[in-house]
Amino acid sequence: MYYLNGIPLENYGIIAGQAARSHYALTGAWDMPARIGKTHHVWADDHSIEPYVLAEEIRFGGRDITFTGYVEGATKNDVLRKCYQLYKDIAAFTDLVTLDGGILGSWQVLVKGEIKIDPVTDGCFKITIPFREPVVDLTGELPVNLPDQEASLQGSYGIDGISFDSLGLLIMSIESQFNRPALKEAKFNTWSTEGFKLTKPGHRELMLKAFIHQPTYEAFKTVLKGLYALFTKPGLRYITNEGDALRDFFVKDGFQITGLKNEDDSFYAYLDIKLTEVSANTDWYLLNSMADQRITTQTRNIIFTK
Repeated sequence: MYYLNGIPLENYGIIAGQAARSHYALTGAWDMPARIGKTHHVWADDHSIEPYVLAEEIRFGGRDITFTGYVEGATKNDVLRKCYQLYKDIAAFTDLVTLDGGILGSWQVLVKGEIKIDPVTDGCFKITIPFREPVVDLTGELPVNLPDQEASLQGSYGIDGISFDSLGLLIMSIESQFNRPALKEAKFNTWSTEGFKLTKPGHRELMLKAFIHQPTYEAFKTVLKGLYALFTKPGLRYITNEGDALRDFFVKDGFQITGLKNEDDSFYAYLDIKLTEVSANTDWYLLNSMADQRITTQTRNIIFTK
């Protein structure tokens, strides 16, 4: 059962629906929000991008949460009255209110945007309520490698030396790593022809798609909180994957969780995260480490300690 400001949504004739590809009525409630403020600087005269990843430079905005359900009534007019009562109660809010999803947790939200009502039958209308959670709790503990998956230079693949398995991720794909970025914007004057000016390529952005499968909802949330901790950490991250380059990157747009389901007493969902690449080393696996010597990436990110 879902509650808004302590009132069951059932009081308005609302029953929870299911978001696309999900068993639950909410979407966006588990996303990591995007950063706010200036996150990087792109230099016009070369290929470089300067990330802003100091602790004081990393700040995050809020996230959108959408509820999908159905308003049921005896007649179309009955549904209308229930919807208008909901609108009246929402208009009386003077601060953030609690959206309570039962075992899923709770969120401090405001209703932002248009509440959409779409007819299904005369006595049943689909309702979509857009919420905004302006302050998101991104606390969590950094994941550590499972005992049998200790990271090594040529061992398990993952992020910052933490294997994908230990992060709770099954990697489905990493897209755009073979692409050459588009040219940076060119400024020039022309009159009788199209005109052109050669510029340097921009920076590469990769899309990592992964699958999360955990035995309990608490374990699922632990995976998310571990990812929150990892991607809010100051500095650059680095990622390794079989047959790919070692890539320094940072995350500025957060990540999205879709398709949350509970089947066979386990929870699973899909994760999409954009990685903004700073540098790539295609020969990283050839590096060797002498005793007590640290190996670093091109941006001085430590990747291995003997």
